Amino acid sequence: MISVEDKAKILNMYLVEGKGYKQIATEMGMTRDRVRNCIVRYKANNDLEKENCKGKVVNPVLIQDIVPRNEMIEFKYEKRIKDLEMQVELLQNFPLLKGRR
Repeated sequence: MISVEDKAKILNMYLVEGKGYKQIATEMGMTRDRVRNCIVRYKANNDLEKENCKGKVVNPVLIQDIVPRNEMIEFKYEKRIKDLEMQVELLQNFPLLKGRR
């Protein structure tokens, strides 16, 4: 499964930068079919199916544009939890680092 961040990168490479499926796949380290499926699904969900929009979109695609609202809220919570876990780990290791000096 492609992460939301990777989907945003793929869509921006295609829609804003005008890169092709093969070039995106090479840069992202995934198969061309996976990149194509991501782009085709986005175009179908946003009524861009009949248009050739490669390289013609000026504004970058944001994560909020890709993910439905309820999933976006869940994504924000997951990101916040990861950030807090990282802060807890840093705080737990702080006395050890301070003692080394």
